[in-house]
This record gives sequence, structure tokens and C-alpha cells, in this order.
Amino acid sequence: MHNSVQLLTRIIMTRKLRLLIASLFAPKDMQVTQVTPKRKYSDIRLYVYFTMNFDYYFIEDCWGKESVIAKHLRAKFSYYSSLKNNNASDGFNTFYCNLDSGNQAKLEAYILRNFKG
Repeated sequence: MHNSVQLLTRIIMTRKLRLLIASLFAPKDMQVTQVTPKRKYSDIRLYVYFTMNFDYYFIEDCWGKESVIAKHLRAKFSYYSSLKNNNASDGFNTFYCNLDSGNQAKLEAYILRNFKG
């Protein structure tokens, strides 16, 4: 029993140490996220899962069905997804990387708000 308590304490302390180190070296405007009992996945894992399981209409849901920007972004997404040797995840990542920072933030907020993994 004593050994299992020591092992559990080591695991907990190692996790806390990793989070502390990550927070020390993370940019000041970046939040260090962690999985908690209320959250099943970290932000990065949600993003990765979303790239493999997104709903076809995510652009229209995020930017508005009839908006000019949604139509423009749908065309860009279709282009990136159709490139030779691209699969849906590659197309999504290319699309995301080519968004300006404001639209990246909007898409990130949409994913965190709507996608549960």
C-alpha cells in the first residue's frame, strides 16, 4: 500500500511540475490548458479531433450562412481540400494556417464551444 501511495504522489507531482515548467516558458499571452474532471480533452486534442471529424457546414455555422466571408472561406476551404495529396485534415490545417489571426481565434472559439470530441 505504501508503494502505491508513493507512486501516485510521484505521478501527481510530475504532472504539476510539467504544468509549472510549461507555464514558465509559455508566451505571456498563452494559457496553459489542462484536462480536468469537467473537461474530457485538452484544447489541442479537441482541435486535432475536430480536423478529423468536422461537420461539412462548420464554416457556415461559425461565420454565418449568408455572409460574404463564409462564402469566401468555403471557396478557400474547398480549394485547399482539393489539392493533390491532401486529405480532409491536411486541407483543414492549410485552411486554418491561412486564416488571419482574428478568424483563427473565431474558429478556435467555435471548436471549443461546439465540439466535444
